[in-house]
Amino acid sequence: MSTLHERLAELAEVSEQHPDPGTAQAAVARGRAYRRRRRVGTVATLVASAAALAAILGVTLSRSGGEVEPAPADAPTGLPAELYEPSPWLPGTGDTPLGVLAAILPAERKTWTTTDTGLVGVSATTGAYRFLDLPDPVPHELHGAAISPDGRRVAYWTTGDTRLSPDSDSGPVAGVAVYDSATGDVQRHQIETDHGVMPDGLIWSDRETLWLGYGQYVGGDADPEMDQSTSMQGPWLTWRVGHDAPTPSALPPGSRIEDAIDDRVLLSGRLAGYVVTDAAQSTRRVFTIGDDLSVSPVLDASGVHVAVVSGRSDEPGVSGSNPNSVLVGRLPSRGQGKVGRLTMREVPDSENTFDVVTWTDDRHVVLVQAADASSWHSPRLVVVDVRTGEKQVLTSSVERRANFLSDHYATDLFDHPTITAPEPPHPWDPRVSTGLAAGVLLAGALVLTIWRRRAPA
Repeated sequence: MSTLHERLAELAEVSEQHPDPGTAQAAVARGRAYRRRRRVGTVATLVASAAALAAILGVTLSRSGGEVEPAPADAPTGLPAELYEPSPWLPGTGDTPLGVLAAILPAERKTWTTTDTGLVGVSATTGAYRFLDLPDPVPHELHGAAISPDGRRVAYWTTGDTRLSPDSDSGPVAGVAVYDSATGDVQRHQIETDHGVMPDGLIWSDRETLWLGYGQYVGGDADPEMDQSTSMQGPWLTWRVGHDAPTPSALPPGSRIEDAIDDRVLLSGRLAGYVVTDAAQSTRRVFTIGDDLSVSPVLDASGVHVAVVSGRSDEPGVSGSNPNSVLVGRLPSRGQGKVGRLTMREVPDSENTFDVVTWTDDRHVVLVQAADASSWHSPRLVVVDVRTGEKQVLTSSVERRANFLSDHYATDLFDHPTITAPEPPHPWDPRVSTGLAAGVLLAGALVLTIWRRRAPA
């Protein structure tokens, strides 16, 4: 009896001597068909993956906004008819300044690894939105940044070195810088400080003159907590940007500048009430306002009229209520020795006002105001006649925040026609688009591997 091994050997010998041509040709055909199916599956997978990646790239680019197109030299400037909430993923200005700015908006700014406060500039010619790439800002102090009346300069607090241990929680703040929105140049004033300074205010009184006030912290990280939260008030400084270095003023230390326009400043602080004076304090007009107030008073260019949002409330024991109605009054006559009490009257139809931005003349004020109580989260900028209450809307759809008030608009543009500007881009979180792209590549590789292994022969 032959073994299994011997029978298999005989079959192999017969197969070699009498090959079946049909079987060989069928095997070749099956191999070629198998290779074609593998190639088709591979190509289909690659094409689908490429299409998905192209779609992700296209959406990412379309939402990024691309490069800012420079406006023609003779393009009109003005405030955009609508202002929008900026995206935290908005691009920065980089080496391409926006030019004249209509407004600045402190806003959340995100990167791959951090979330902090940034400062968005809104172009007064194109309406484009970009984060201003400011050198050495103190993020939590960008709410106190101030734009010049003509929209060409932005003043902000900077960080820097201290002589002794810094007060790290405060920055430390060690200087002031002015960013030129047309050229991107920055002028700095470094403050000599042991531990850092506590900012008190940045206020433009005209296109070139900046008022800055601050106190010196008593202690830093190596000192008791009480010293870290205590500051000694210094003098207010005036800075003619581009001409002189900041110089101490004659204003009394400890006073607070509520408003400044041209050569006049409106002070409060050490004295009861308010004082309208000049930098040298050569003239003084002292007055009080009997009503509760919710924001700082605003002085007109003549130094005669004051406007402010009332803080009165119908609820007993409640003051500083905001939004509220607007009150206006006329200052006491010049040379009056005693303190004068202003008689304030309410501007008609001015309820739902959050802030007075500025006077445009002795009869009109610009207000941040909601149309009614249902639109408090999207107030408008309106010009209001203080006698009749007649109003004209400058901008709409303003997303309200406590810091987006008087120091954040280029006030010279209020008498210009508004410009029509597109809504700013809303870029995707790059981590999402990168994750989607990685997911597409991974899925494509997985499908390709499975297909090549399981493709029918």
